[in-house]
Amino acid sequence: MPLTYECTEDGIHDLMCRVASLMDVDPTTLNLGFYEDGTPQFEGVVNSRSAGLYTKTGEKHDIWLEVYSLDDPASVIGTLSHEIGHVILLGQNRISPDEPDHEELTDLLTVFMGLGIFPANSVVHESNWTEGQWSGWSVGKRGYMSMDMYGYAMSLYTLARDDPSPQWAVHLRPDVRAALKRGVRYIESTHDCNFLPATNRGRTKR
Repeated sequence: MPLTYECTEDGIHDLMCRVASLMDVDPTTLNLGFYEDGTPQFEGVVNSRSAGLYTKTGEKHDIWLEVYSLDDPASVIGTLSHEIGHVILLGQNRISPDEPDHEELTDLLTVFMGLGIFPANSVVHESNWTEGQWSGWSVGKRGYMSMDMYGYAMSLYTLARDDPSPQWAVHLRPDVRAALKRGVRYIESTHDCNFLPATNRGRTKR
């Protein structure tokens, strides 16, 4: 990932290419576009405005980002990883768009690809604004999985990698990190580990 975030078309395009490469998607097959979401925002009200969209034009995959959702680089990475997940699942015909849970599966794919920390931290997005003598704040919900769902998915991810206490967990928002720890404790206490590689199933509880 870049050390600095440039909120420009070129900067975001470079970021999209980096995320695509991490997810084993050819960046040259992607187009980047921007749009404005017409969902109204009311101060102090939780809203669910969109942050990204995916479409396909011929052999190209179109990744669209909402212009008012570009202020937070970690959130942008989360949105990019989700939309590029659509490229893998929908664009490569791995699942049908008629699958009722394809959006949740796309969120889950970001965890599988090692980028789940970004959409997980953006499930609840807080923002503040100031314009002249006016200021306000808003809270928005993003994505299709809850913080508890992300935490449990990450507990499966860490145990499958034989790393139940990953160093990167300190960068998770506290509620997701707590859900990850609860998930690890639950799986280890119930020995519900049939999903793990055979070499990891006999690991003693830590």
